Amino acid sequence: MVFAVTLMAMLGVASVTPAFPSIAAALNIAPRSVGLLVSAFTVPGVVLTPFLGVLADRFGRKPVLVPSLVLFGLERFGFCGPGEAREFVKGGRIEIGGELPINTSGGLLSEGHVIGWNLFIEAVRQLRHECGERQVKDANIIQYGSFLGESVIFRR
Repeated sequence: MVFAVTLMAMLGVASVTPAFPSIAAALNIAPRSVGLLVSAFTVPGVVLTPFLGVLADRFGRKPVLVPSLVLFGLERFGFCGPGEAREFVKGGRIEIGGELPINTSGGLLSEGHVIGWNLFIEAVRQLRHECGERQVKDANIIQYGSFLGESVIFRR
């Protein structure tokens, strides 16, 4: 388990590696110390994963993981400020029919497996207006994004 988490964390490092020079400059870190940024990015995931796993086993995965990932993602992509995501989602804002519908196919908990490729399929179906009851009205642009910051924009 720890090996798998570490492997995934290291794969995620690729998403932040291009930013290392800017981060190092902003934090006034010497170029030879940039390797510490990899540790700073990786260690929290390795340390927190077992704890979050226990919570998920005790309370169920959906109540533990989905809210935290969705809220973190909304803040990460700038839809709201840090610490404001909980208020941002109130009133159905992110549901189908809301201002910013997300996970219209149910996300990774329903059909997004296959390493997330089904989420790309959902984006294309939404743009083709082929989603029936879960169709986002007038969908012309869709953002796929992970909570780590990877993002792909789809346009009609």
